[in-house]
Amino acid sequence: MKRMTLGFIVAGSLFLISVIWLRMVYLLPFKSTISIFGGPGTYPFIVLCIMTGGSFIVTAGELLKILRGASEGPQAKKNDFLRVGALFAASVGYVAVIEFAGYFLSTVLLLFFALLLFGERNKAVLAGASIAFPAMIYALFKMLLDIQLP
Repeated sequence: MKRMTLGFIVAGSLFLISVIWLRMVYLLPFKSTISIFGGPGTYPFIVLCIMTGGSFIVTAGELLKILRGASEGPQAKKNDFLRVGALFAASVGYVAVIEFAGYFLSTVLLLFFALLLFGERNKAVLAGASIAFPAMIYALFKMLLDIQLP
């Protein structure tokens, strides 16, 4: 029996998550502003389309490798499925609490959890990446693009 690789699990999960998020963006009240001319829904829509397409291509490639028996990556274990499930649950929780906790706090917590989940134990890296990445994104949107984040 052919076993799934970790690459297939991660790419397939990313594809499913991006499809769900793409649907969520489409259902937002400002969906009429998704246009090539810009609007609040344009950026998330474009990013999620790229993410969905890219993850689909990688997933299909990984699946073809598995079917041909040419998969060279590490084999998926039960623990890997649990990690992906936990990250998916954390992403759903992130979407649920971002309105109440705000962009910065909820993103810091999500990144911290994701880094811990995938094995990062260095406290400086955990704190630095969890705080620096949302701060850079906030600065980019607020100062450069003049777009308000939740």
